[in-house]
Amino acid sequence: MESSEGNTQQSFLFKLREIVLDNLKNEQFSVEELASTYGLSRSQLHKKLKKSEGKSISQFIKEVRLEKSLELLNNDDTITASEVAYEVGFSSPTYFNTCFKDFFGFPPGEARMRAKIQDDMGLDNAEHGDFKPNPNRKAIIFSVSLLVLIAALYGLYRFNITNDTINNDFQHGTAKNTASKIEKSIAVLPLKNWSGDSGLEYVSDGLTDALISKIANVSSLAKVVPFTTMLTYKETGKKIKEVAKEQNVSHILQGSFQLSGNQVKISLQLIEGQSSEQVWSNEYSSKWKSSEIFTLQEEVTKNVLNALNVVITEKESKMLTRIPTDNHEAYNYFLLAEYQRYQYQNEAFKKAIPLYKKAIALDSAFVDPYGALAEVYIFQGLIMAMESEEQSWKKAKELLKKAELLDPSNELVREKLLNVYFFYEWDFDRLSRLPESDKDLMYDFRIKIGEYEKALKHINTLILDNPIGVSYGKKAEVLFLMGRKDLCEALLKKHDVLFDDGFYVRESAKWHYYLGNYSKSKEQLDKLVGMSKNFPPIVIWLQAIHANIDGDLGKANKKYAILRDKFDNQESGSPGWFMALYHFHSNEPDKGFRWLEKSFDRHEVEMIWLRAEPLLAPYRDDSRYIELYYKMQFPVPIP
Repeated sequence: MESSEGNTQQSFLFKLREIVLDNLKNEQFSVEELASTYGLSRSQLHKKLKKSEGKSISQFIKEVRLEKSLELLNNDDTITASEVAYEVGFSSPTYFNTCFKDFFGFPPGEARMRAKIQDDMGLDNAEHGDFKPNPNRKAIIFSVSLLVLIAALYGLYRFNITNDTINNDFQHGTAKNTASKIEKSIAVLPLKNWSGDSGLEYVSDGLTDALISKIANVSSLAKVVPFTTMLTYKETGKKIKEVAKEQNVSHILQGSFQLSGNQVKISLQLIEGQSSEQVWSNEYSSKWKSSEIFTLQEEVTKNVLNALNVVITEKESKMLTRIPTDNHEAYNYFLLAEYQRYQYQNEAFKKAIPLYKKAIALDSAFVDPYGALAEVYIFQGLIMAMESEEQSWKKAKELLKKAELLDPSNELVREKLLNVYFFYEWDFDRLSRLPESDKDLMYDFRIKIGEYEKALKHINTLILDNPIGVSYGKKAEVLFLMGRKDLCEALLKKHDVLFDDGFYVRESAKWHYYLGNYSKSKEQLDKLVGMSKNFPPIVIWLQAIHANIDGDLGKANKKYAILRDKFDNQESGSPGWFMALYHFHSNEPDKGFRWLEKSFDRHEVEMIWLRAEPLLAPYRDDSRYIELYYKMQFPVPIP
């Protein structure tokens, strides 16, 4: 009889546990839902569970979550305590840590080491998630803690006796480079929107961008990964260790955002990249209005930097306190516009433009929308071919000049203005006076004037700072121009399987063509064409080139005609330049030079490639080339 009753109790508890596990990630899973799913009223289930286990329903649910969390921690050494908290239905990692420690007697960060020591000692099978609080737990914890202390002291001893050896290895170049462990650097994952409203993604992304921008102002950090790069991790589900390794950073900041009514709540965790151990966490709440949200951003940033033990200068501290606008509605329109801009699609750009304009109309002293809207115009003119280059150039320059008057010390505005002067006005002289620390712009400048060794140094630094597809595409570019075609080809072969973003794929298709790898170039081009319905002139040119190579002159002529229409309609993307390149590919230099002259007269952006363009290399002694070269006013002699 007792056995039958015991089996019934086991079956009862097993079913309850299974129901909770089926709803593990649902932090809102309630006592009522558990009772209803089991088929009892709340009071009936409470009495039954209290009699069987001596605990409440809510306590039972919590303990099932905690037992599962221990199992996850011990079975996956790449997952962090914060990630486990969310996996088992805790909305707050801080609360999870408290509950875990109260239940098991130690924090989640010690779970793996304790499991290993317990296993060595032949204690409870905690590494399989079967750990239960027991009467002798304090004694066991003391024994384990003693062993942890002994292990730590032994590690210190080992460090002291091997320190000279390590230093010697470094002198002789045999030790692994541990600079990444020493240098403070950070990547901020996009905040998770836990508001229950997908329409608020623009707010969580905007807050992430703001945090990154503020942290990036601190010079003592070796590296802060840009927001555009971190956006690529938004839906990947990659582990902390993977992200830290890919971005070569020492720490990862992750967290969540909730907006309910006019109250905003942010939960954050700072994770050490190599160990995946949480080093700091906190929760913040504020009213959702500009006067308080910027104060909240400042507080969060300073706390993160403090957790990293980073020194902040007086000037940097003042920058952290900067309030960009007192107009809440203007800031909201700005965040909506930024959310659209970061999608880098024609339709999204069209939606972003009026939103930026509304932000400016509401607060004409708000600098940020001027710079961001200018960047949209620059991007439209340089790459997306949405309007003429001249229109894009004039609109962007006007906005940036206004922004410069509002905030003369704004570095982002300065950089964007320099882009306008270089790409649109061909102002080589202005750029030749810039410091080499302007890595992004100086890379393009060095490439265009043929200083490839300096360009390579810049791109290598950029890759360390931001190892994304476009950076590797640029490295392939400079390697080819240096004559290192073998290294260029090897780099493309390695990274073609790693990157599928449009910028990288376009560069890959282009440089495979120059290498003579026509089939691979065509493969990358087909991939690129599949990404969008609107193609800038460079893509249409590549289509015409490959049709020509395949002997399909009908298709080649159709693509050429599209370029001609774009030129006649004064569209951006330098269609005249690419028509010229088509003729040089086809061994028709007379037609090619005629179109180069038209491209020059139209002031097309791609004309700054005149010195470096591989298809023009055989014609550098041609008088027509020489005349164009000097008209462009390159600051270096013809190669």
